[in-house]
Amino acid sequence: MLELRDFKRIFSIATAILTIINIFKISSISSIDLTILMFLLSNMLAITGLTLRKKWEKGVVRKIRLLSEYAIWIIAVIVLFDDSNSIISANVTLLTLRRIYTVVVIYTCTYCVCITAFAITQAELEKSIREVSKAVVKKIADDEKKNSRKPS
Repeated sequence: MLELRDFKRIFSIATAILTIINIFKISSISSIDLTILMFLLSNMLAITGLTLRKKWEKGVVRKIRLLSEYAIWIIAVIVLFDDSNSIISANVTLLTLRRIYTVVVIYTCTYCVCITAFAITQAELEKSIREVSKAVVKKIADDEKKNSRKPS
């Protein structure tokens, strides 16, 4: 049975393929910019809120992950501003722009697929929720015992 993270991987790959097809079929630069922008936003929103395994939330891996996310968001902002001002598209040929956007799409797709591979499964998430809820119940019970022993 497929889990939500599997669907996110499928979504990322499918949208990447469709976006690359659109990049090379559309002749208007602003339409290509909007296609790229929608791809970046939809893929980044699809992986937002994923809970990663603990070893992927620490150290160098966390820094690489954050740098990758920041790079993707910065590219999205650049595409947004370039769409309204046509700074890059005025100085670069359409073929070069298509190649650059293809690299951006492949990078973002790879990042999203990798992140969903490091996400915890539904069973691991349920186990974590059970453990946290048991700890909270135990703490509340301990606090009530302490308060009931104190003389008024």
